[in-house]
Amino acid sequence: MLTKSQLGGRKVGKNTNTGRIAGFLLMLGLGCAGPAFPQASPNANAPRVDPAQAAAARAFEALDLAERRAIQRDLIWAAKFTGAATGEFGPLTFAAVKRFEAELKRPQDGILAPEERRLLTEFANIGRKALDFVIETDPASKMRIGVPREILKKRSTGPAGLSRWQDVADLVTLDLGLGKPEDTLENLFERGTSASVVGRKITYKLLRPDFFVISGETQTGRFYRRLEKGPDGSLRGFAIGFDKRLSPEFDHLVIAIASTFEAMPGAPIASFALAPGSSAPNTAATRPIAPEAKRVSAVEIAPGKFITAASAAICRSLTLGSAPVTIEKRGDALLLLAITREGGKPLALAANPGSEAILLQRDRNGALQTANALLSGGLAEAPLQSGGVGAALLDRAGRLVGLVVEEPRLVTQVAGVVPASRYRYADAKALADFAGLTPAPAATPRAMSAVAAEAGRSVVSLACGE
Repeated sequence: MLTKSQLGGRKVGKNTNTGRIAGFLLMLGLGCAGPAFPQASPNANAPRVDPAQAAAARAFEALDLAERRAIQRDLIWAAKFTGAATGEFGPLTFAAVKRFEAELKRPQDGILAPEERRLLTEFANIGRKALDFVIETDPASKMRIGVPREILKKRSTGPAGLSRWQDVADLVTLDLGLGKPEDTLENLFERGTSASVVGRKITYKLLRPDFFVISGETQTGRFYRRLEKGPDGSLRGFAIGFDKRLSPEFDHLVIAIASTFEAMPGAPIASFALAPGSSAPNTAATRPIAPEAKRVSAVEIAPGKFITAASAAICRSLTLGSAPVTIEKRGDALLLLAITREGGKPLALAANPGSEAILLQRDRNGALQTANALLSGGLAEAPLQSGGVGAALLDRAGRLVGLVVEEPRLVTQVAGVVPASRYRYADAKALADFAGLTPAPAATPRAMSAVAAEAGRSVVSLACGE
């Protein structure tokens, strides 16, 4: 974070194009973001929110949504905030505000006084102006996105007929894109993450009902792609590709760019904390901060019989809505539960699990979440969210291949999404031995969306009384 005098008094002694771009970003403090500060605390054993953070959250969330998001976008530039500019308050925002207050040598209470708010914008604008970072509108699609024009000096029309921005040496490319009428979010996601592309490594992938994010690398470059599905069903997004030699300096700038993207300007702003299909929060009201209630996922394996992780046994009580839950069997890693409910559909057990799976879990709001998972050495690599212990791992035929038995970790969101981590899981053999399940015959693979639509009825979210 730099003052105007510091910005004017520093020089970058590099002459190459990669050095020029990296030097710009280092000069502005947009390099490595330092320690990871989680925006949410999904682990039930984590320390509860302290009074200072609760007070800061009340002050922050009394502001309207547009102002809250503007503050977070400024924090990206002025205080190395690495969360999503959704307007939701958490430890990432709290820590970033305190870092900024420390820079000002002001009391670090996490509450921006009017003068601090003014200085935050001033400091952020130093970086934005130095990179000529402005919001550009695509003439054809009307999509809007922030562009560092000091770096991306060339604007042209890309293959999709929409705006493209590049640097003079073509080391960085930012493209806007639209889906075709026959495209679906799921099909484009599967195509974008296919392992059949030689030389491409997917480092992160996340699919939600209304958007997906994919990031990865090739031998020489890195890329980030986001695609959103609008209320009218149209697919709109952007992709950034850049020379690997620019990392990690350019990674933080990607966060700044992503925080400004508007697929459909004027449409309601979605929050990552909202369940798909739910309405936006009342931004005018002050929302008190309370410790997050613990939830666990469970999977129906026979009528009225559910299986989940053994860690759920620490709950004083388990409930599914108003229905009580009875523990019928305890194991080292698993619990067998009895729950009376209607409309369920037990999942069959897979006979020959592969190395890839579909993760199905219920988040803290009870919404079904879907993502890809890689299975190796007793660990599942997946973006597990709060409430995800007990999540189901399915094959492409919708059969159960495993169950996550480890609590979600405290992780920092990257450009608004939870990155993948590796979690212990109980495999198909362990499930069969514990619950007496018999593997089902082979079945025809289906698209992820079809599997999730059917198997989602078998995955439930249990409230944990503590």
